[in-house]
Amino acid sequence: MAGLAMTDTNPAKGARWALTLLFLIYICNNMDRHLIAILAEPIRKDLALSDTQLGLLSGLVFALFYTIFGIPVGWLADQFGRTRVIMIACTIWSACSAMGGWAASFAQLAAARIGVAIGEAGGSAPSYSLISGYYPPARRGAALGIYHLGSPVASLLVSVLGAWITAHYGWRAAVIAVSCPGIAFALLLLLTVRDAGPIEKAPAPPFFRSIREFVATPILLFAGLAAGLSSFTGAAIAAWVPAFLMRAREMPLSGLGSWYAVGNAAAFGFGLWVGGFLADRLWPHHGERVYALVPCAGLVIAIPFVAGAALASDWHVSLLLWLIPTASLGMFLAPAVTLVQNAAAPDRRAISGALFLLLNYLIGGGLGPVYVGRISDWLKPVWGADALGIGLAACVPVMLIAIALQLRLSRMLKEKP
Repeated sequence: MAGLAMTDTNPAKGARWALTLLFLIYICNNMDRHLIAILAEPIRKDLALSDTQLGLLSGLVFALFYTIFGIPVGWLADQFGRTRVIMIACTIWSACSAMGGWAASFAQLAAARIGVAIGEAGGSAPSYSLISGYYPPARRGAALGIYHLGSPVASLLVSVLGAWITAHYGWRAAVIAVSCPGIAFALLLLLTVRDAGPIEKAPAPPFFRSIREFVATPILLFAGLAAGLSSFTGAAIAAWVPAFLMRAREMPLSGLGSWYAVGNAAAFGFGLWVGGFLADRLWPHHGERVYALVPCAGLVIAIPFVAGAALASDWHVSLLLWLIPTASLGMFLAPAVTLVQNAAAPDRRAISGALFLLLNYLIGGGLGPVYVGRISDWLKPVWGADALGIGLAACVPVMLIAIALQLRLSRMLKEKP
């Protein structure tokens, strides 16, 4: 498929409309993904789940299927078109998310979440590739940052709507209600957005060759590993802070739908925007090193506030402190994705994005929530409700390792020929 016409500084025709629809689909994607974390407490009580089971539902169970299926789906998107894959994927994840509203056990809810994960595997990686086909490298960081703003917007919407619907009709109605709008946006994308195929007309490389080339490219592989550890704490915060504030600091459900929803969305959105903005602004002066140094700065800022938020006794103070790492830990995403999309060949952008997501979500989204949940279950007999705060604070050593990896990636980019 021929590529779309763009210059070194100007996006292709139709780029804004394509980005708008992808942004709306990403909102639906994240609403379905994060609803379980937002409604963790009512779900836990109704289905009699442990913190480890909740961590599996919002972490490893989802991330494992999301990342594994993302690789073949990314390759299919490179072969057969991004818009078609995104539409089919959105239909699958929306339907499976709604089925979770009828779950009567951990196994049934886990099965529904596996379906959501398989569907959402066809969302982000093809979207990264489609955006990169419309926007040149000099504008790509900001465009991907705008795309990722769908996550905090979804967090705000799902917190407000989820809390309100749960308070009036129960968590099951909330799950079903937020699961359906994405299908309409996906169909609109298929009908109105031209697929931004690779510049070359040659078909994409074979599946296993594409994987080997990603693994054999040190910068791509290291970018995925560094991003995974950078997202570890952010994923744990997203999965557990609502439950921590309600359980250990006695925040009311109304606080979840107002204070937490607005503050979390604003903080995370600001961090995502700043990360993309700084990457594009600093790139002409410092080169590709900014794609590692910006995430590194976010990690350094986060460390003292994670510890302080976990120790604060008042939920208002704790929430305020959690907003700082929520923002700064979001700074890694747009630079990391931009680095991968710039480094990958145009006919391998979708599968490269999928392999990046495999490392990012399997390490961060998969292990982060389970790590905190396991520590909480282990310490709960002694520390009670405060065990969850200790589990969150235990993410600090992981952040130190992530800082070391980002600094190493920066040196690799500086030494790149």
